[in-house]
Amino acid sequence: MSAAASVTDLVADLLKPEGAPIRDPGQIERALALLWEPSAKGGDRVASRICVANLVIVSRAEDWHGLVEILADISPAYPTRTIVLLPGGDAITAFVSALCHVPQPHQPQVCCEQIVLRGGPADGQNLDRTLLPLLEPDLPAMVWWVRDPADCLALLHSVRQRADRLILDAGRAGFAHLASQGRCAVRELGWYRTARWRQLIAGMFDGSGADGPDSIEHVIVGVGECGPDSRMDAVWMAAFLAGQLGWRPRKTVAQGVYELSAGRRLVKVELVPCNSRGGACGVVIAGGGHSYEIASCPRSGGEFQVHICDENTCLLPRCLESPCLSRKDALLAAMTGRFVDAAFARAAPIAAWMAEQVRTEG
Repeated sequence: MSAAASVTDLVADLLKPEGAPIRDPGQIERALALLWEPSAKGGDRVASRICVANLVIVSRAEDWHGLVEILADISPAYPTRTIVLLPGGDAITAFVSALCHVPQPHQPQVCCEQIVLRGGPADGQNLDRTLLPLLEPDLPAMVWWVRDPADCLALLHSVRQRADRLILDAGRAGFAHLASQGRCAVRELGWYRTARWRQLIAGMFDGSGADGPDSIEHVIVGVGECGPDSRMDAVWMAAFLAGQLGWRPRKTVAQGVYELSAGRRLVKVELVPCNSRGGACGVVIAGGGHSYEIASCPRSGGEFQVHICDENTCLLPRCLESPCLSRKDALLAAMTGRFVDAAFARAAPIAAWMAEQVRTEG
């Protein structure tokens, strides 16, 4: 076998599901050219190659298969060159493929590229040297980080220096890294999962007058199965309200109970488990003889009741529908949302403080 044929076979191996070891990123570019060769030669397969951004995913190898379906759902709405980094192992192996869909009947396929890199040092050290040549130039670079950042701090530092947006999806572990640096806007996926809740909270005070928000003394966030689906999402709901009203962290009173200062007034914030609220999730805001409550309807995860009362009267409950955001929808919102988000910037330091308290509580 000639040397040229041997090199061609090595590149072709990158297109097989099991992938193949690589020595330099140029092998991947040659594999991409080989992937598109049938279309370029006018073969039977007709496909349009499309890319509006780079999407870098950093995950654990054991979690990768759970993300594949999400990527398949995202590609029609936001096609990207997707580069998946799965550190941990010996030599780096690569698998090159395309995610394709048909936008309309009888129309050509639309495809975007996917590169999966497995292996390398467990901490991701120097993996950016393989990543950087693979990014499409002159297109935004999005990073979806789906593992504990403490495992790969060097890689995290490297990608956030070059990314336009870092989307943390690592649960509590990601809250220590919410600060934006340079041109990289940092977001956390729970912020987008709780979008419907934040909209409802913001609208609770419509028509209540200025004394409503200024008299709040107590906030209770009940975490239930209908969503928010984790304690970190409850943290975002409380942090959003605190950030919008200018509250400042003060101290942890007890497990799940926090004290914040609102000027000369103190506000108690509680995160309570769902079983204390009959399995439902919701928010109760009280103070100055007023109470505002949003409660999910047990029979419908996308339906809510809003109760507004003062010391004399209660308004008739309002029923609202607001469908749940899937992980895919939340990720799309994080990728396409505004670069400057003042509400997030106000809430993030408070959320990071509360998340640290949750960690301390164990």
